[in-house]
Amino acid sequence: MKPFRYRLQLMMELRERARDTALESYAKALQSRLAQQNVSEALENRIMTMSRQIQDLGQQRFPASMHSIYYGSMDETKQKLKQSNAMLIEFRSVEDERRTEYLATKSRFDALEKLRDRKRDEHFSHEVKKEEKMLEDLVNGRRSFHENLTQEN
Repeated sequence: MKPFRYRLQLMMELRERARDTALESYAKALQSRLAQQNVSEALENRIMTMSRQIQDLGQQRFPASMHSIYYGSMDETKQKLKQSNAMLIEFRSVEDERRTEYLATKSRFDALEKLRDRKRDEHFSHEVKKEEKMLEDLVNGRRSFHENLTQEN
């Protein structure tokens, strides 16, 4: 049986590398977005904690000068949270772009892979039919050769 050779193997390998690169890029974008999301969640938790502390201190007596320190710190943290959320939105858009790129390169690779599988199946089917025909010719040839030998005697 003749071995199967795929003529587009080099193109398939190039597309596979492109797919792997796109996947790596998508993974990095996803990782960046998750890291920024964790930063935003930490800032939200810090704001919640500060708010509880202010409420607890409000029930007790504490100097008015302390109010400005707590509220100033809370405003600063809220500004950091706004910046963090803006960065999170940017990271999400980059992640979406990278996912789209990955899916496009993956579909191009998958199309070539399906074509290769179909061509391989066709090749093996053709080779099996060729072998069956050769065997059939061999069997028919032997029978006629054997009959010719027996008839002459």
